[in-house]
Amino acid sequence: MFKQNRETNDPKKKPVAPPAPPAKKSPIKKAASYDPGPITNSSKTVIGANVVIEGNVKGEENLVIDGVVKGNITALGHHVTIGPKGRIEGEIKAHDAVIGGLLQGKVRADGRVEVTQNADFYGEIKCKSISVQDGAYFKGIIELQRDPHREKQPVDHTVESTKVEPSKVAPLSTVDKTQKNSG
Repeated sequence: MFKQNRETNDPKKKPVAPPAPPAKKSPIKKAASYDPGPITNSSKTVIGANVVIEGNVKGEENLVIDGVVKGNITALGHHVTIGPKGRIEGEIKAHDAVIGGLLQGKVRADGRVEVTQNADFYGEIKCKSISVQDGAYFKGIIELQRDPHREKQPVDHTVESTKVEPSKVAPLSTVDKTQKNSG
């Protein structure tokens, strides 16, 4: 009546588990500190949350900072990211920069600077383009490096005198006399 399936009853063979459902993707975007971007094909260096550096940092690859750096950071031609827990006191020179933590100092970027919603920025930024997300704290100066739309015209500070010509309108007293005589 019922036919046995010998493959599933074989003790040497284990039943195959159904495939696991695909992992759900979180609607929350990953922290900016771990997205070095497609600037170069080089690797990245991470300064961890438990690391404190007192001195200048210079590198030839992308840099992610989740710790504390008291000094200048130079990564010309590369991407520097300050994570949400990162704390920087100094100047950053890079191609692109993402500020997600605290930065007190200056940023000089050949490309783009992004100030994320978790950032606290005090200082000066010089770059070609910038974005400041809603919720970020920003107290500083921004200078965009680009060619101006209009050419700068020299300002002439000399004052030209103007000649005032006498009015060609007759005074009211003269008009009143002519109206009385005609009427």
